[in-house]
Amino acid sequence: MKLIIILKLLIIILKPFKIVNNDSYSDSFEKEICLNNIGYVYQKKGDYREAIKNYETALKNNNLKKLDPLSYSLLIDNLAYCKFKINDTENLPGLFLMSLNIREKLKIDTYIILSKIHLSEYHYTSGNEILSRIYANEALQLAKKSVTRDYLAALKQASIVESKKSLLYSNEYIRISDSIRDVERVSQEKFSRIELETDEIIQEKDQLEDKNRNLLYIFFGSVGLFGFLYFIRVQRARTRELLYKQAQQKANEEIFNLMMSQQAVIDESRTQEKQKIARELHDGVLGRMFGLRMSLDSVNRKNDEASLLKRLQIIDELKTIEQDIREISHDLNREKQVLINNFVSIVNNLIEEQKEKHHAKVSFFLDTSIHWDKIASAVKINLYRILQESLQNINKYANAKNINIGFVKNEDTIIFKISDDGIGFDANKKTKGIGTQNMVARTKECKGTIDIQSEIGEGTTITITIPTENK
Repeated sequence: MKLIIILKLLIIILKPFKIVNNDSYSDSFEKEICLNNIGYVYQKKGDYREAIKNYETALKNNNLKKLDPLSYSLLIDNLAYCKFKINDTENLPGLFLMSLNIREKLKIDTYIILSKIHLSEYHYTSGNEILSRIYANEALQLAKKSVTRDYLAALKQASIVESKKSLLYSNEYIRISDSIRDVERVSQEKFSRIELETDEIIQEKDQLEDKNRNLLYIFFGSVGLFGFLYFIRVQRARTRELLYKQAQQKANEEIFNLMMSQQAVIDESRTQEKQKIARELHDGVLGRMFGLRMSLDSVNRKNDEASLLKRLQIIDELKTIEQDIREISHDLNREKQVLINNFVSIVNNLIEEQKEKHHAKVSFFLDTSIHWDKIASAVKINLYRILQESLQNINKYANAKNINIGFVKNEDTIIFKISDDGIGFDANKKTKGIGTQNMVARTKECKGTIDIQSEIGEGTTITITIPTENK
């Protein structure tokens, strides 16, 4: 229970620390005060090393000692006490004495008592019982004039170091503690009685207000209901007309976009084919024919046997050029176009990117019997997005070491399966994440089925089956 209270206190302290943790508060020391409070919570929790980190961070502000000596004395006293608790005696008891000196100058009895109690604890543990008793007695004498809580702390320390008077101090400690508890109990009872009477008055007032408010709500509710029903009746007709127009407009936009995209593909294909034909004719046929023409000009002026043979060779070369032109013509008239499918390559790129950026080992299998050029583009896009979403979920949440991915053909269906050995999740939960909802929606769009199997600590397996005739 005590630990829970300390943790709640730490959360309360951390909230203002987030606000003051910037340069605009450097002169008012809110940040250092928050660090001291955080360290004190860790100190009470028994986490002295974490407390020391916060104290040392706060003490890095060189202006603290000069401008706010009280906070500075708190920090170094707390730092010294935590070091003492972990047996780190470096700069001890110097830090305790430095804090005591500052507090004596400021003449704040409560903090002076605390410093002397800490010095008594330190010397008692170090074996110097004389100094320990001196500081304990000084704290006790000063606490008699101070608040009761300080006196209790001084009595407790004195009972530890003064073996002869230990029983006397212990009895005094118990007596005062019991009296404080009795006073607090009486005060609490008075406060509870006042609180109860106040609550009864407030309750009566609230009941009257509720009655008046309910009557007012009924009146305005009745007027609003009749007005609302009339408004709905008018709006229904307008809404139906508007939805029809919107649906028609959306359909027209989709048809237009489809026509534009199709036309863009056709224009691009035409341009590429024209460029290809131009290159073939310019670089191949025309160049060779120009060379043959030049050769014929020189050979035609001669009638010897060598010139005759040369002309026969030129005729053979012309036959070869004729054959090349015929092949280009056949390519132009060929009805079957060769389609280059990018799905396999982009999936491979995604797998390679996963391997480079994340530590999980990836095993990937792709059935070569799948004819991706016969699969609808929408199906391939959805499969790619599902794979991408699955890998993102694994990287963010699963903490998996191994990932298995596979695309397999089974008669008239494609089975896509991805599994991991991560932490898993409760697949039976009614509420699904946005990523899972998107995967289910994409599968339905492809007229397929999705099966998600997962248990906490057992990893996750997603199996998606999509028909191949989904054109």
